[in-house]
Amino acid sequence: SREKNYCTMPGAGFVGARAGARRAAQAQAARKSGTTPAGHLEETEKAFVSDIFKKYDKDGSGSVDKKELRSMMEDLNDGIPPTDEEVDYVLQAADASGTGAVELNEFQSAVTEWYLLLEDKSNKSKACTIL
Repeated sequence: SREKNYCTMPGAGFVGARAGARRAAQAQAARKSGTTPAGHLEETEKAFVSDIFKKYDKDGSGSVDKKELRSMMEDLNDGIPPTDEEVDYVLQAADASGTGAVELNEFQSAVTEWYLLLEDKSNKSKACTIL
């Protein structure tokens, strides 16, 4: 039997394909089951997201720039700063309008992307064994 360390194999990084595949599978399952899509928010949830958005939109510009996004990601990770790669990934994934910042309607997506990355990172560290 040949042993492989899947944690150090090229392309085994947590950013990218795994998170994208999980989101696609979740969206497809939601559509098939007729449940509310993951991106749909009820009114109370929208108000909650709006309040959090305002906390990180420190300059009141109506969007969260890269520096403000980094602050949000750090706060949601118990004070552990995200890497530049992580911030860039979340910004790119959430910035549907292409402005280089996250607007209110994109903010839920940014939070979701960050939690998916944290989950993948956690799962990767748990699954890093030599087979």
